[in-house]
Amino acid sequence: AILIPTHCAVQHYASTKHSTTTNEDNINIDSTITNNDTKPQPKNAPTASPTIPILLQHGTFGLFSGALSALMGVGGLPLTISYLTLFSISSPQQHLPHHIIQGTTICAVAPGTITSALSRLNAIPMQSAAIVTLSAMVGGSGGAKLALWLDDEALRYLYMCSLVVLGGQSVVRSVGVMRRLWRKH
Repeated sequence: AILIPTHCAVQHYASTKHSTTTNEDNINIDSTITNNDTKPQPKNAPTASPTIPILLQHGTFGLFSGALSALMGVGGLPLTISYLTLFSISSPQQHLPHHIIQGTTICAVAPGTITSALSRLNAIPMQSAAIVTLSAMVGGSGGAKLALWLDDEALRYLYMCSLVVLGGQSVVRSVGVMRRLWRKH
């Protein structure tokens, strides 16, 4: 229950921090189409390559996130988005807009999620998993196009709203389950 307000607070902090920085400090997404490619291209790259301590920090977070995701059966997206958002705010040379943070998070979380799923193959109803996976691929494609169409702040607020709505439903269900378990004992 504490994670949802924490993630929202991180995104709100990033939003307010973002509005106080100058445009020269930010990476802007150029939505011009080049070579018939509809992917937006960054106008500016981060001004510095990650150092060894930063890479070790990212690796340590990845170990923690992967272990927690596998243990709890979650994908780790909100944790990783919050981590990268805070890192981006605290390191002006590595500042990333929310679009890039989301894409990086998906790339970072996917292998751990796949590994966790493969380790549970005997417990997965394959027909249901196949239908959900194919549908998620179609929805993911449409969602990615919509995300790239939205500006950075709109995307950040949409993310916060989804955390509140989806996380709020999960909290309500969890409280109900905990009450039933408490009454049994």
